[in-house]
Amino acid sequence: MIFNLKSYFDEVKAGSPEGTSFVDVFNEKVQNLSKVKRIQDLNLYKNYVSKFPVWDIVVPVQLVNDFDWPLLVQLVCSSFSSSASYSIPDTWENKFYFHITVASGDLTVVKRLDELWGNQILTLFGIYLKERMELEIIAFENEIEKKAIEENKLEHIKKYNSIYRQMETDRMLLDYGI
Repeated sequence: MIFNLKSYFDEVKAGSPEGTSFVDVFNEKVQNLSKVKRIQDLNLYKNYVSKFPVWDIVVPVQLVNDFDWPLLVQLVCSSFSSSASYSIPDTWENKFYFHITVASGDLTVVKRLDELWGNQILTLFGIYLKERMELEIIAFENEIEKKAIEENKLEHIKKYNSIYRQMETDRMLLDYGI
């Protein structure tokens, strides 16, 4: 069930008229995808998504080896459409719970990553990758939007670093039994 980038790109392109998918536009305008084999090969990963350090997290036991969990956490944390948070399990085993919050209008949904199913996790990879790629296209096409996107990226990194430092303190206290 591992997320396969090439299959994802092929599926997206198959669902759109020739040359019109966001994958085609990204390939044409932002980055040549011919040598891209995994998300980490994308410039959007190298220049932004990789800036989000992650903690070890609790994942669904039956899927522990099926996904690149740190990558998924980075994609969620780098998203403009969701918020991410960590919490401490009742039984501390050097892993945090990871929460994804999505708000739309009056509705807010919070899901804990370890409670999701494999098909939901695969969908999340696609959703967050599409968001990043579409924002890169927008930034390429519009200088004003590019500036706003870059400012938003910096804000996201600052906010996340604050959360990360707090979790670092909490983990240290837990490790010492405090």
